[in-house]
Amino acid sequence: MPQKTNSLHSFLSGLFSEGEVIVAYRLESFSEVEEIEAQHLLEEIHTEEQLNTPHAPIPFDATAAIWSAKFLYRAVQAALLRALDEDTIKKELKLYPGTITAASICSADLCLRYMGDLSKLTKGLAPGDILLAYFNKLAFQWPYSAIGWATLPNKEQLFDILKHEGLRLLFLERLLDKKAYSEIKKLQLTPWIHTLTGLYPKELLPEVFNHLENENEYSEN
Repeated sequence: MPQKTNSLHSFLSGLFSEGEVIVAYRLESFSEVEEIEAQHLLEEIHTEEQLNTPHAPIPFDATAAIWSAKFLYRAVQAALLRALDEDTIKKELKLYPGTITAASICSADLCLRYMGDLSKLTKGLAPGDILLAYFNKLAFQWPYSAIGWATLPNKEQLFDILKHEGLRLLFLERLLDKKAYSEIKKLQLTPWIHTLTGLYPKELLPEVFNHLENENEYSEN
């Protein structure tokens, strides 16, 4: 829902606590204070999530986290404020210019994980919306956050994710959580799923392996 003014911190707070967001009616620059407050909130959420990882915590990347928060905010505005022209959208929805690392992937994902919901909403409202092209470009740059709503790149392009033990585990867990079984097969990740589940993969994840086996039978026929 758009309104006249709303801070970046309030936007994130509503997103994380209620699953609802409010954005401003017009495009306004984010103040330094807004960004600092938002950064503190994002770092707090990141720290909480990293407590649950079985591997060494992945560091917080403030630059990537703030960029993703602003991207999501602008993307919501663009979806709601239908009067924005393509030049404005292109200016506001620029891809991340920094180096992508395990830290930046996890930090940016704090906000980018919600892009799938926005993409589905936008597609439902206007299937030919130009915004969808920008969302797809984002998904290609951030495949971990794109699981479940966009086609993932090939395995070679996922090297930075799969080579990092902690991030690879998060990637596999999200594939399972989003029931992205076709992607598991396409990316040839079944051996890692076996490793994830130990000695009894089919007993622990029957739905996953039934799906993969059915796909194999279908492809053979």
